[in-house]
Order: sequence, then structure tokens, then C-alpha cells
Amino acid sequence: MTGYLSHFQFPDEIENLQSVLRNSQTIPEILLSWLISFDRINWMNKICYYGRKRVYNSYSENAMKRHYHKTIRGEVVTFMVQLEVKYEGDWKEVVRYDCAHGYAHRDSYNLRGKHRKDELYLSFEDALTLADDDIDDNWETYKHRFLEGDLT
Repeated sequence: MTGYLSHFQFPDEIENLQSVLRNSQTIPEILLSWLISFDRINWMNKICYYGRKRVYNSYSENAMKRHYHKTIRGEVVTFMVQLEVKYEGDWKEVVRYDCAHGYAHRDSYNLRGKHRKDELYLSFEDALTLADDDIDDNWETYKHRFLEGDLT
């Protein structure tokens, strides 16, 4: 049981549960002691309302979208949606929407190494929706502009 519990990241709860396991005789006693031993509402918020999604969507042989987002209790807390184009055997980022600096923004790139960052002034959830829709609708245009050397 200790090996299984070591995968949790809540040391206080693990220690309490391990103590209960050592001192209890039956499963009902273990469960009752465990439920009483720490704030189960706080624990449930840490565990049960957490979600991740990671998707790779191939538009063509040389264009794809990477999508990643994480939610806690239904709220988007981090995200990244990026269009990549294969150029001379390497995947290059063309446009990326993310919240890496604490705010939603769009990064645009070109083949010459130029880069532009535009703040979106949107919630993370709205920016994530915009990112998915924009890249799905405009990936071919962005790909052609990128290959021509323009910023998207």
C-alpha cells in the first residue's frame, strides 16, 4: 500500500492515511479514520476537478496543430495551441496561442526568425476557443504566409 500511496503529492494526507493503516483492524475503521483525519473537501478539490487535454491534429503531410490545455474545477488554467509546418525536414512553429507569461497572447513567426507577440485581452477560456477556431479556419493561409517569409 505504501508504494501506491507514494504516487500522491499530498504528504500530510499520505502520512495520516499510513498511520491509520498501521493502527486499524478493519476496512470500515480505516475509511472512517481516513475521512476524519484531514479536510476531505480540500483534497477533493485537488484531485477530482482536474483535467488535461493534449491533441495533435494533422491538416496535411506538412502541417499540424498541437493543442494542450489544463483545467481545474472547469476553469482553464493553462493552454497552448500551435500551428506547425514541416520545412526542410524540421517542424517549425508558425503561430502559437498560449498563456505562458501569465496572460493570453498570440505569437507569430516567420522563416527568417522574426517573431511578434500580440496580447489578446481575453480570458484563458475565450482565448483557447479563439485559438482553436482561428487555426482550424486559417491554417492554409498561415502556412503560405510563413513559407513566403511573412509574419502570420
